[in-house]
Amino acid sequence: MTKDYIYQDFLKSADHYQAAISFWQDLWEHIDPIRRHLYRWVQPWMTINPMQVMDGNPIFTAYSPTINKGIRIIQYPPEPNSPDLVVWHDTFGGQITDCDAIHELVIACALSYQTKINVIALMETWIGGPPTA
Repeated sequence: MTKDYIYQDFLKSADHYQAAISFWQDLWEHIDPIRRHLYRWVQPWMTINPMQVMDGNPIFTAYSPTINKGIRIIQYPPEPNSPDLVVWHDTFGGQITDCDAIHELVIACALSYQTKINVIALMETWIGGPPTA
């Protein structure tokens, strides 16, 4: 079964890299706007010049100062023997027990229509409520 990858050559083309950034920003705009507003989610969170560092890490970030949660998406090109989606929790700015640390959902993926569906579900679950370890 062939997967339909989106912007697979984003690391080789500045135009496709910018299109991938726009893809993630547009996707974010469709994630529960009420909870994004309620918890004061800010996007982008980590500010870098994406055209200087075209490595996909991060390609998208968002942060809620209200609940000390963040989202970081790392996009990588599809590889035959690599998973298309890997997810983990991390902290930024301190240890997991530090009350000022940002609890981060890290999503690493090769962007396809299937991973898009999975990422939407992950984001929808993550954006509300207090941090969970």
